[in-house]
Amino acid sequence: MEELKEAVENSKASENIETEGYPPALQLEEASSKLSQLLLHQTELTSKLKTLEEVEEVKGSEQNEIEEESELSREESIKTIGGDIPRTLSKEHVFKSEVFAGTLQRVLTAYAMYRADIGYVQGMSYI
Repeated sequence: MEELKEAVENSKASENIETEGYPPALQLEEASSKLSQLLLHQTELTSKLKTLEEVEEVKGSEQNEIEEESELSREESIKTIGGDIPRTLSKEHVFKSEVFAGTLQRVLTAYAMYRADIGYVQGMSYI
C-alpha cells in the first residue's frame, strides 16, 4: 500500500513538473550547475589559448633564428663561392676569363639561394 501511495505521489510530482515546471530551488541548482560547467569550460579554453599563444611565440622566435642562420649561411656561401671560383680549373685558359667567372658566380649564387638548406659547398663549382 505504501508503494502505491508513493507511486501516486511521484506521478503527481511528474505532472506538476510538466505543467508548472521545476520548483525554483531545482531551477537554481540546475542553473548553478550549468554556470559551473561554463566557467570550467571557459577556464580550459583560456588555458588552451595561452598555450597556443606561447607556441606561436616560440615558433616566431624559432623562425627568426632560422632566418638569421639562413642569412649567415647565404653570406658564407657567397664568400666561399668568391674564393672557390678562381681555383676552379685555374689552369684552363677559358676558365680564367672574367665573363666565365661572373657567370659561374651568378649560377652558383642562384643555386645557393634557391636551396638555402644546402647552400654552397666548396667544390660545387666543378659541377
